[in-house]
Amino acid sequence: MYLQAPVATLIERVHRRGIDFEQSMPAEYLARLADAYTRFFYQYEEAPLLIVNSERLNFVDDSAHVELLLARVANMRGQREFFNLGPA
Repeated sequence: MYLQAPVATLIERVHRRGIDFEQSMPAEYLARLADAYTRFFYQYEEAPLLIVNSERLNFVDDSAHVELLLARVANMRGQREFFNLGPA
């Protein structure tokens, strides 16, 4: 499973989490890291892969989102599938 989100969302989540050493993490670093993961998983074929757009998902505060994800994983049939909650 590969969770992805826009850099702005990643920055907001880092700040919300409040871990001291992460607070000074530059946005450019997160952008490069997200790009590296995207490139890696673009070519990944070792196992079935669920690519999850986690921008609108909150696994920490919303157990319904966890249940949606678990159901999506359980119903995977292909080698590469996508999960996107869609607009609010």
